[in-house]
Amino acid sequence: MATQSSPLHIVLFPFLAHGHLLPLADVARLFSLHGVKCTILTTPGNVTYIETTIKQTNEYLKSKNEPGLVPISISLIPFPSAEVGLPDDIENVSVSSSPEIRHKFFQAFLLLEEPFEQKLKEINPDAFVSDTFYAWSADVSARTSIPRLVFNGMGLLARCGLDVVYEILESLPHDVDKFAVPGLPHRFEMHRSQHLFQLKNKQILSGCVWI
Repeated sequence: MATQSSPLHIVLFPFLAHGHLLPLADVARLFSLHGVKCTILTTPGNVTYIETTIKQTNEYLKSKNEPGLVPISISLIPFPSAEVGLPDDIENVSVSSSPEIRHKFFQAFLLLEEPFEQKLKEINPDAFVSDTFYAWSADVSARTSIPRLVFNGMGLLARCGLDVVYEILESLPHDVDKFAVPGLPHRFEMHRSQHLFQLKNKQILSGCVWI
């Protein structure tokens, strides 16, 4: 645990997509500016997306010349590409070009639980921040007794309406495309075609999106 001589140490584990890696790198920047030691955990193929932010942050921390500020570090875990039959260069959802590749990618990221837990035991942080997609990290927190915070970068309006939209889609007749989202102060209509991919991913993830 953190003491007067050792700063609070937090591990941040973003989902492997640009819209998750970059915001959590910014969160690490904010933490580090308040004297928190931050370690970002990711796979080798995703370092390139955050290394500029980390480098700029560490240069700024160094320029302040304050002893309580600790540079951000990056720790790596291997992405289980071979286990699901993925090419070695597919470690980010943005390069999952076909439905088959994307499906295998989501299968692979579900296999990160064990290496993530082993890495946590190795680093032994005071707490960790895991992306909302890593629902299994709640079990890791319980097994390791390391406190957990959840990062969800979704906007508040979208997050509040997400569950009700899925409920509508699951009960909507197949020949109906347009529907209104209830519970909003103004009429807001959407099309079934806007949500087909997300609905498919919800089924693939088997509840792992929800915490």
